Amino acid sequence: MKESGKKIITLFSATTNNKEWRLRLALLKENSDYRKFWDKYGGQKFLDTYFAIDVALPVEEKVKTSIFIAVEKFTSELTRFGIEWPFMIDDKRVQEFIHLIDPFSADDLPDPLPFSVFQKYPSVAGVFSESVPSEAQFCVSNNLELGPSERLLRIDLSRSRGDLLNDFRRFLDRVDYFRNTADCPEGWKENYQEWEPDRSRFRAEAWQALTVWQLRRQRKTYKEIKNTLNIEISTAKMAFRRAYELIEERPYNPEAFKRDNLPVSVQELPKTCETCPIRKTCKEICPDMLAFFNQDRVPQRELLVDALDLSNFE
Repeated sequence: MKESGKKIITLFSATTNNKEWRLRLALLKENSDYRKFWDKYGGQKFLDTYFAIDVALPVEEKVKTSIFIAVEKFTSELTRFGIEWPFMIDDKRVQEFIHLIDPFSADDLPDPLPFSVFQKYPSVAGVFSESVPSEAQFCVSNNLELGPSERLLRIDLSRSRGDLLNDFRRFLDRVDYFRNTADCPEGWKENYQEWEPDRSRFRAEAWQALTVWQLRRQRKTYKEIKNTLNIEISTAKMAFRRAYELIEERPYNPEAFKRDNLPVSVQELPKTCETCPIRKTCKEICPDMLAFFNQDRVPQRELLVDALDLSNFE
């Protein structure tokens, strides 16, 4: 699986703004890879396993049990979507957290969010050293290999706060200057080409795009969306395209979308119950029929309304 959620996580600049955290989580909840992951491992399946851990076992024995390994695998997989598993000793808090990140939860996201959901490393990090304290929230090894956009800076904390802020702004201005001028060493240009500064900001348009996406998942037509949100049909279509690219992390292709979302017809199936040679002894649905039966399943968070008109997806 690709690094799902990476683009969503880096969409906005680092901030403690709760609205931005809520938007990140709302976008991730619509991601198809995240939904598939959750359908297979999350929700009550995870909780049943988590609560089955024998807390009385010594740590060295507990970590070897299949139940503990399954829980550890689930929580580590969450990091692939940018979600960190918070330290919780209260079972009720565990249930609340699982419900919060459940992509099929019908409840709106709470405001403010009761947990720190996303794992995003701070822009300023400490460097491990035996000779100085590590006051930074996040620390790195002093033998680390820097990424293209990373710089190792020495900061003299004895200087005034104003001097420190001014000097750091001056450093950032120099970075911007050399990025946008040919007057710098060739090796610098190669470095700058490997990364881009994050200049994104929280915008109401992203929420609107998400709302349009959710209304389309509820099988609303663009005309109904126009009347509901009081926007033009062309604006609704642009918002749907924008939401698709944010959520699915790939360019929107109308033809491919229609092809991937067209209902499965009986004629397209490799075999049906009528032609199945083991029909009389069969006791479960075979894989060939699952796609046909599952096409009418709609999660609780989406309403059952009129059939989706795929001709309107542009």
